[in-house]
Amino acid sequence: MITVHHLNESRSQRILWLLEEIGTPYDIKFYQRDATTRLAPPELMAVHPLGKSPVISDEHGTIIESGAIIDHLIRKHGGGALSGADIQMSFVGEIACRYGLHATHPNIGSWVKRFQARDAYKRALERGGPYSMAG
Repeated sequence: MITVHHLNESRSQRILWLLEEIGTPYDIKFYQRDATTRLAPPELMAVHPLGKSPVISDEHGTIIESGAIIDHLIRKHGGGALSGADIQMSFVGEIACRYGLHATHPNIGSWVKRFQARDAYKRALERGGPYSMAG
């Protein structure tokens, strides 16, 4: 079973989305940022020495870094309708929209709307909890 070490308001949200897209069962271990510093809690440092997210653990060990996780999951479990690039770049697209760049780059806004409308994306939000970049 895959465990996603999920830090709220982080790039690990896209790992949840990928797992929903490919239909692979997973568990979530939740970590909350410090309300003042916005840093990850010390408990995450026990999993990743830098206290960063995303991190997954499975029968192959612990994997850190979004690109490595996406590549691993697609190779082991993939074959879905989206590419790893869609998943990897989703956070960047959401940040761009957050800062209003979709007004001058409408294709970015359209792409973000399309992937945020996917059922798997919505399921990932339900499982992962509040995520201010959505919608």
